Amino acid sequence: MDKDANNLQAVLIADGFTEEFKGLNESMPSWGMPVVNIPLISYAIEFLIFNKIRKLTIYAHAHHAVISSFLAFHKKENIDIVLVKWGEKPSVTSAFKDMDKEDQFKDDILLINSHNITNIDISEAIKALSLIHISEPTLSLIHISEPTRP
Repeated sequence: MDKDANNLQAVLIADGFTEEFKGLNESMPSWGMPVVNIPLISYAIEFLIFNKIRKLTIYAHAHHAVISSFLAFHKKENIDIVLVKWGEKPSVTSAFKDMDKEDQFKDDILLINSHNITNIDISEAIKALSLIHISEPTLSLIHISEPTRP
């Protein structure tokens, strides 16, 4: 099973499960908080495009309509984006239950949240995933993080 970023599907969790940004701007969801006048979610999408990931499913609950409008206005090339609305109180568990119910994913996924601001190249991790699947075909989770700097 040869893995590359073009086969890898990303799942972006748009809703926050904490109140880490509460109080900064009550009227704006955390994914829309601007950093250098660019909403956080844009950085996450650009990270995926940079890493040649071409399929993205965004799960949203509270601000589904706002995200839909944002995506319609800010069309991205080189990536297919599907927006899914949660029917119940959002959590990563409910997202995975929905994915399983819909039988949406037949292969590996990259799970990220909308608060990612990074430019790390994950191509080597994707290649490593391919090698791991040869020896451990049932492995279900690999944590990718940016290396610490001295």
